Amino acid sequence: MAIVRPMLRAESSAVNVEAVQELLKDLEFALGKLQIETAKATLRAILTQIPGIKSKNAAFLNAITSIQEGVASDDISMREQQRMLKDEFKGYELHLNNMLEEVRTPSQKEEMLSISDLLEHSKHALTSFEQNRDSLERAIAERGIVTAYAPVLALTTPMLEVSKCKANAFNATSFEGYPILHKQMVAGISTEKILDMVNEGKGSSVPGKPKKSSGRLPGSTHEQRQEVLDQFVDSVISKYPKLKLISVGAPYHWYETTWFWMLPQAHFNLLKRCTLSPTTVQSLSIKKWSFPFASR
Repeated sequence: MAIVRPMLRAESSAVNVEAVQELLKDLEFALGKLQIETAKATLRAILTQIPGIKSKNAAFLNAITSIQEGVASDDISMREQQRMLKDEFKGYELHLNNMLEEVRTPSQKEEMLSISDLLEHSKHALTSFEQNRDSLERAIAERGIVTAYAPVLALTTPMLEVSKCKANAFNATSFEGYPILHKQMVAGISTEKILDMVNEGKGSSVPGKPKKSSGRLPGSTHEQRQEVLDQFVDSVISKYPKLKLISVGAPYHWYETTWFWMLPQAHFNLLKRCTLSPTTVQSLSIKKWSFPFASR
C-alpha cells in the first residue's frame, strides 16, 4: 500500500524540492495501483508544499472524478482507467517539474551576483577563457565594432542541461552548475562608437572604421543611442542572411561595450530540446547571458 508522507509546512520563501519529488513518486505509485483515495491525499500533500499548484491540482482531481464516474457507469474499462490516469499524471508531472525548476532557479539578481562571485574566485574562469577575452578586447579597442565567436554563459528558463546540449551538437561545458556554450556568435559595439555615430548623425549605417572624436557625451539621448543599437543589430543580421540570426536575451554590457548574442533561429529551436524538462519545451526564455570572464 502506498505511503502518504507527512504534509510538511513549506515556508513562503522556500520549497522542499526533495519532499515534493518524493510525493510525486507516491502519487504515481498510487495511481498505478488505482488507490484513488491515497492519490487524492497525496495531491493535497503536494498542494501544502506548493500552493501555486492549486489550479492544476483542482483540474487533476476533476479528471480523476470523471474517470471514476466513467468506470462506475461501465463507460470506461479498468485498462482505460489506468491509461487515462497515466496520461493525466504525465501532464501534471511536467507542470509540477517546471514549477520546481522555477523554485530551484534563484532570482536574476541573485544569479548574476553568484556568477560574478564564482568567476572572481575561480582560477579556471581566469585562465581558461583568457584568449577569448583578450581577442575581444583587442578587437573593440581597434575597431569599436566586433562580430566574433565567444563562449557564452546562459541562464535560461527552463535551465539548459549540458549533456543534452552535447547530444544536440552544441559544444558545451558546465561551470559550477551553469552551462557554457562555446563558439557562439556575438556582436559588440563600444560606447565610444555609439556616441561617435550619434554625434555624426550616422544612426542609419554602421561604418567599418572608427573615427576619433571628442566631446561625445553631451547631446546624446537614450533614443539616439537605441537607434544606433537597433541599426547595428540589423546590420549584423543582414550580413549573414543564410544564418537567419536573432538577438536573444537582453544586451550584455562588458568592457564599455554593448554585446548581443546572435543565435541562428535553427539553433534556438534546437536549444528547446536541451533543457531539464523531460520533453521539448514550447517556450525557452533567455533570462540572462554573459561571458565567463572575471574582471581584471
